[in-house]
Amino acid sequence: MNLTLGSASYNETAKAQFKKDSMSLLRDVAKLLGLPKGTYDLRYNPAGIACSGDAILHADTFYVSFNLDYLNWVLVRTCKGRKDYTGGPNRQYSFDKLAQEGAEGLAEFIRHILT
Repeated sequence: MNLTLGSASYNETAKAQFKKDSMSLLRDVAKLLGLPKGTYDLRYNPAGIACSGDAILHADTFYVSFNLDYLNWVLVRTCKGRKDYTGGPNRQYSFDKLAQEGAEGLAEFIRHILT
């Protein structure tokens, strides 16, 4: 996955690739965490042409969101259900760690936050 900030801005091909890669990554994270289908939402908000869009994994106890627009980290926070969009404090998982550790590292980070 290309985690270069701004790489999908005004680039439909890169934006489509980010959507594909980010959704695949979040599906892998859900599997690694043992989340049964139907117990989480996986969403992609395409937003406008000047940005990558947002990849989101929202379960009953945590929320994950990231894009390529201006932050070089994945947002992870606790929540109280899938209607809770504000949740607990923001936690940051860097793109560098994501590139090194992949879905396994992100899943472990989420487990740590939930304990």
